[in-house]
Amino acid sequence: MWRMRTVIHYYLKSVFFESTKMTSKKINMNEKPKGKTGVFRRSESVMPPGLNVRKPSGAVSELNSVGKESQKLFRRSSMICSEGFDKYTYDCHRHDISARSIGLAFEESSLSERNNTSRKLIPTVPSVKQTSILKKKTVSIKNPLVKRDSVVHPGRIDTQQSLCIAGRFQNPWPTWRPPTFTNILKFGLSKDNSKVPPKQELDLVLPIVKQNFSKLTVPDDGIRVTWIGHSTVLVQMHGLNVLTDPIFSDRASPSQVVGPKRYRDPPCSIHDLPHINAVVISHSHYDHLDLNTVILLNARFGTDIRWFVPLGLQSWMMHVGCENVVELDWWEENCVPEHSDTFFVFTPAQHWSKRTIADDNKVLWGSWCILGPKYRFFFAGDTGYCDVFKQIGRVHGPFDLCAIPIGAYEPRWFMKYQHINPEEAVQIHMDVRSKRSLAIHWGTFCLANEYYLDPPRKLRDSLDKHEIPPELFFTMKHGESRLIAQTNLVKRNNMHMVNSYGK
Repeated sequence: MWRMRTVIHYYLKSVFFESTKMTSKKINMNEKPKGKTGVFRRSESVMPPGLNVRKPSGAVSELNSVGKESQKLFRRSSMICSEGFDKYTYDCHRHDISARSIGLAFEESSLSERNNTSRKLIPTVPSVKQTSILKKKTVSIKNPLVKRDSVVHPGRIDTQQSLCIAGRFQNPWPTWRPPTFTNILKFGLSKDNSKVPPKQELDLVLPIVKQNFSKLTVPDDGIRVTWIGHSTVLVQMHGLNVLTDPIFSDRASPSQVVGPKRYRDPPCSIHDLPHINAVVISHSHYDHLDLNTVILLNARFGTDIRWFVPLGLQSWMMHVGCENVVELDWWEENCVPEHSDTFFVFTPAQHWSKRTIADDNKVLWGSWCILGPKYRFFFAGDTGYCDVFKQIGRVHGPFDLCAIPIGAYEPRWFMKYQHINPEEAVQIHMDVRSKRSLAIHWGTFCLANEYYLDPPRKLRDSLDKHEIPPELFFTMKHGESRLIAQTNLVKRNNMHMVNSYGK
């Protein structure tokens, strides 16, 4: 019965329409915030003061003048400067690609000011020369040429930019395969090995911690983290209460009648939460962006919540009544106005987005970094494994605490492109240089075929394999809280455990 419900669930994802269209419409980079509650996309901190950005004079003209022969040239982003043959490429010779993806150049007069900027920002251009990445070459259609548009310079990290083609975002990594209807149907008919027991047994195996959530105050020093369930985490740091991908509904579905149902209830209601300052959304899938939860949070906190969302999700958020919305592209950053010393940075991940029959990948997906003056937190969202996490670790790491998914990974032939398994979760823990990590995305919804207790068991096996102490990558009970501080002291529900940081 559950397997049939899964097939129905994916079918409903394709046939249900929502009244709001999600769009990836670009907005002027120089657009300024409208105030505390204004809806805007770009942050003033994206570019340092005095840094002028201009288009290379020949880039657009060269793009418009390319002949039929050069239409065989393919381009995509990478942090590796090389030319080679790769069948997983995307044709970027389109007039709807923004000028930023063609190449920009910094004026030399602004470079000295950039070097003197106290906060290091991510370079968005390959070099300071006015050159175009497009060259007229004849290559074989069978083995298209990959032209990398970023160059690794000594002392500088070139970051993977988002890729949007004809209004739809793409994964620019060779480790990606998009899900097909045939594979979804095959997955729906495959054997379910989750074997979730009745509630009485679950209460013993996966107990829910009941506590007074309204009294969970922001610590004076450290990060307090509380696992609500699935990918929903309450993060308290630097005077901020932050929720990640909140879902309090019974089903991760467009309908509360059919679709994946919770087998572990939330440990609290939205009414029980402390005052929330910010919410980060990783992507638009129903188990990470829940309509009922968004409406209830907005009804309680209104414009006091700043919603940090991926590029393309602004119109949906506005339609459901949210006003204080910040929409970001990969590597862009913003902050809560009263806490300007803590930055929210949207970073890449390998995934996809869809809510209706016609909005495939019109909304970007990614992960989030919360960078405070003393502590740093990373939320991986939903992702398959790719090398971008090494970039994130080099640019924004090390992190004091990370939330990394470990569940919904079987069967691998279908899930590996979009969901990591525990072994890959440990690899991301090392890639981003995490000092401690919390395992999420398990123990709440039955979304895949693995046994429901396999994720934490295989996580422990992988940690043993890499000789990583289990307290550095841990699981928690629903509703449990821990305080992570640089005093090497972890406070766990009034129980103290002395640990050492990972290197």
